[in-house]
Amino acid sequence: MRSNIIFAKLNIIFYNLNNISQGLVKLPFSYNPLWKLLIDANLSKTEFREILGLSTATLAKLGKNEYVSMEVLDKICTHFGVQPSDIMQHLK
Repeated sequence: MRSNIIFAKLNIIFYNLNNISQGLVKLPFSYNPLWKLLIDANLSKTEFREILGLSTATLAKLGKNEYVSMEVLDKICTHFGVQPSDIMQHLK
C-alpha cells in the first residue's frame, strides 16, 4: 500500500516536470535582465545564440520566459561572468 502512494507521488512529480520542460506550465521568471545585458554588450540575439551554440528553440523559449535547462543558464552565466540573478528575475 505504501509503495502505491510513493509511486503515485513520483508519477505526479514526473508529470509536472515534463509539463514544465515542454513549456506547458508558465514559470514566474523573466529573462529581461538578459536582454539588457545583450544590449549593454552590443550583441544581437542571433549573435548571442551563435556564440553560445544555443538552438533557435532555446532562444525562443528565453524570449517567451519559458523553462530552459540549467545547462543553458550555466552557459550564459559562464560566458558573461555573471550570476543567475543577473540574467533572470523572479516575478512573484
